[in-house]
Amino acid sequence: MSQYDYDSQMASWSDYDSENYSQEEEYDYDDNTSSQFIDNQNTATDHHLKEIDFTSLTKDQILARMTKIVENTNQFLELSFDQVLLLLLNNSWKQESLIEKYLEAPSKIAAEAGVSLKIAPLEYKHSPDLFCPIMCEEGEDVDFFALSCGHYYCKDCYSTYLKFKITEKESPMIKCPEHKCSYNIGTSEIKFLLDQNLYDSYIDLLIENFVNSNEHYCWCPAPNCTNPMTCSFSPSSSKYIVPTVLCKCGYKFCFGCKRQNHQPAICKIAELWELKCKDDSETAHWIVSNTKECPGCKATIEKNGGCNHMTCKKCRHEFCWICKGNWKLHKDNYNCNRYVASGTEEDQKVSKSRESLERYLHYYNRFNNHEQSIQLTKKLIKITEQNVESVQLNSSLSWIEVMFLHDAVNILSECRNTLKWTYAFAFFLKKDNLNIMFEDNQSDLERSVEQLNEIVESKISPENIIQTKEKILSLSSYVSKRNEILLNDTLKGYLEDRWVFNAEL
Repeated sequence: MSQYDYDSQMASWSDYDSENYSQEEEYDYDDNTSSQFIDNQNTATDHHLKEIDFTSLTKDQILARMTKIVENTNQFLELSFDQVLLLLLNNSWKQESLIEKYLEAPSKIAAEAGVSLKIAPLEYKHSPDLFCPIMCEEGEDVDFFALSCGHYYCKDCYSTYLKFKITEKESPMIKCPEHKCSYNIGTSEIKFLLDQNLYDSYIDLLIENFVNSNEHYCWCPAPNCTNPMTCSFSPSSSKYIVPTVLCKCGYKFCFGCKRQNHQPAICKIAELWELKCKDDSETAHWIVSNTKECPGCKATIEKNGGCNHMTCKKCRHEFCWICKGNWKLHKDNYNCNRYVASGTEEDQKVSKSRESLERYLHYYNRFNNHEQSIQLTKKLIKITEQNVESVQLNSSLSWIEVMFLHDAVNILSECRNTLKWTYAFAFFLKKDNLNIMFEDNQSDLERSVEQLNEIVESKISPENIIQTKEKILSLSSYVSKRNEILLNDTLKGYLEDRWVFNAEL
């Protein structure tokens, strides 16, 4: 195919939104467009992002990258735009491996991808000899269309078939409607057969396939956000870093597991903690810790009063709640106050379960408390807005000058999220001398967060606005630094293998 023909096919794709992405800068790409993101990057300078680069993109920027990959690949294959695109789709957008395989066996690779190496003209054919097997249309006044395979169908049937496949969103590789025909329909052919709205939907399907096929791309998981993200994070480093990225919509999330920001806990800890919180074993712990079996019939009994004299409703057996001894023999020979080191195996089991439950609740209650405080931030924002309006009306300060209140609320939310996940991290952490610094950092951050929260919620008047602003700005800066210190030290601990966990990560 001539260079002119190739360019004209590429231009048909570009019509999707040429104004937006035609001015895209040049990019470097490797096999999976995976690790070299040299344009418009957010090269992180703070604790958790030092090892990764990320970019929040638009669909038009993704389309520009896809176009560049097709262009680069075609320098070796020398095919049409549609043919190269279908080959890349069939090879999960792995550019280098496709080139290597195609140059070794072009016919075989093309056949596997359903790509014809012959190019059929983009035109409708009118002939009395043609017949549409779906609608039974025939005649010279009917628009017929076929791929290189030669299977003709009328325009309406082709359009309806393509609309169904695109709406179904199963795959951007759409085969010829002929039964058992392996040929795939190219982008230019789809554009020729459909209106612009349906063609745009097909391009969206191509973009979705590209993002989903590459581990270095993902969709922002925020509700109602459709922005794609790209990140240099490699899953092999998930034991050492928390690849937190920030979308243009303002949503911060982990690129590795797509959960909302869970620093300083790595993805595996976040996963184990969520399972722990949902696990019915905690209910079993509660049953063991708060109930006992009747020594007579083994029925499970919960104590509902202060007296230790228990009577089983099932078998009427009377026993002591403390030691489970027979009450008739027990009441005149009371010795439950004496500690017996060698308790029964069941007593040891109850004691261990109670201790395990108390430990879990210690961390869960603190995790949940910070989660609730984050949710209450919305209420705090409203209070802050009221304070801002009140201060503006009663003082000479401008809107910009009182924005420190909004900034302080955002810092509180960010730091409470950090504190929340420190308790999930600490739950799985084995107790040793190396944990002291972590707990000190955690304590310092928690104390300063509470101090800042208290001042932000206090009543601000024109009389105390200057002093309050100084306190909030100073404490906000301190809180941010304490947050960074905690996250820095935790990340460093991962890299140094300093942390020893009581679960397999």
